[in-house]
Amino acid sequence: MRNKIFFLCILAVVVFLFTNTNVFSENIKVGNTMQDEHQMSDEHNGSHVDHQDYLMPVSGGTGEISYYTCGMHPSVRVSVKSYDNGDTNCPICFMPLTPVKKGGTSSEGLGEDVISQVEIKMGELKLAGVQTEHVVKQSLYKEIRAVGRVAYDPQLAIAQDEFISAVRSYEKARTGQIPEIVERAESLIESSKRKLRLLGLNDEQIQELGRTKEVQTSLILPGEKMWIYGDVYEYELNWIKEGSHIIARPIGLAGKEFYGEIVSINPVVDPQTRSVRFRAMVDNPNQELKPEMYV
Repeated sequence: MRNKIFFLCILAVVVFLFTNTNVFSENIKVGNTMQDEHQMSDEHNGSHVDHQDYLMPVSGGTGEISYYTCGMHPSVRVSVKSYDNGDTNCPICFMPLTPVKKGGTSSEGLGEDVISQVEIKMGELKLAGVQTEHVVKQSLYKEIRAVGRVAYDPQLAIAQDEFISAVRSYEKARTGQIPEIVERAESLIESSKRKLRLLGLNDEQIQELGRTKEVQTSLILPGEKMWIYGDVYEYELNWIKEGSHIIARPIGLAGKEFYGEIVSINPVVDPQTRSVRFRAMVDNPNQELKPEMYV
């Protein structure tokens, strides 16, 4: 009787094992799949670590974590609670999330959504073509291009000659001590000054002309110094002033440059071109500049 019961038990075990062979096979497959997924996750983690080497959210701050984000997808934000519940990977690229701490520089004046600090590998810098420069203190300048010409201005030369004659007449009238003649000479001087101002000379130039009593012949003939007349638009007036340096490049003298500075600026804007004329004096040591040359 006992032998019969023992035989039935063995038979039942054999039948059970035979009928569950597929179950064990599926379990083995599932186990292999889980192992493969684990390896893939490790590979993702490794790639994410490499990524974090050159792009990572700002940590710093007080040490308390505000939320978690992905360095590849900063728009992803996962709360601390969700992260603790197992939501530890980016839903887009499945890389591990990185914590962003409260009080860090990423939220100072830029909002918590902005990651304001990154780290970039040297190789990535070269590929991106990023160039750096040392911070230096220097004067800023703006280059303005203008069309000009070497002055041929007999009208101004004549006005200068008239002013010099008026000054000499005034000096003679003062010696005669006749009030009417002195007053007439003073009126002539003021009239000549107004004409010179309209032609572009300033008060200092007029005073110098009255002291030297010499007409600037460079207005009509080549000399060691030449006048350059140029025009700039009214919106460029803030960038020029008397004393500003200029470089004149004549069209007829390719490669040649002549250096000087602005001496005067017209007080009136041309209503047709909305431009203002300036006058500059440049050095002309070899007298290569000729009147009416374009520069």
